[in-house]
Amino acid sequence: MSSRLKKQDHSDRRVQKIMLAGLLMLIVAAYLVVYGPAASARASALGLAQTTQTQLEESLDRAAALDAVRAEVVRLERKLKRYRPLSKPQDLPTFHAQLSTLDDQVRVRKYNFQPGHAIVSNGYREWPAQITFEADFQSTMAFLQKLEAIDRLTRVRSFKIDTVDSNDHLLSVRISLSLFSSES
Repeated sequence: MSSRLKKQDHSDRRVQKIMLAGLLMLIVAAYLVVYGPAASARASALGLAQTTQTQLEESLDRAAALDAVRAEVVRLERKLKRYRPLSKPQDLPTFHAQLSTLDDQVRVRKYNFQPGHAIVSNGYREWPAQITFEADFQSTMAFLQKLEAIDRLTRVRSFKIDTVDSNDHLLSVRISLSLFSSES
């Protein structure tokens, strides 16, 4: 009986070892099946969180710079208001009409406005024109001051004054200028 007990004891130990090995394999398998993906997901979530945190910090830095950009835009808009605007392409007749009213406001004679052909360049149009008239010195100055006060971007290309009649103090004035307008 003792030998039978020994065999039984030996067999029981073998079964225990097999069961212990199976249980250990089951624990390892459960660990790999449950914890492995969870650890991978946790690592992925941690990486995503770090990326999101970095993006948030960069966005906050850019947002802080927006206040400075807004202030600069406001400053530049104020500065821009001091300059004369570009006219619209259809404003050449309006400009001509404004000039025609100038010759009525000041005493000029033989007023003539000759528009040239538009030159298109870099998003704007340049409308060359030539103005000629006769007037005394005071009327010439008044005309030029009113021309300068017109709210249009203009460039005087040439300016010539000749004496027509020294007794009447009459001057002949010839102005070559360009009116600028936006392309649209």
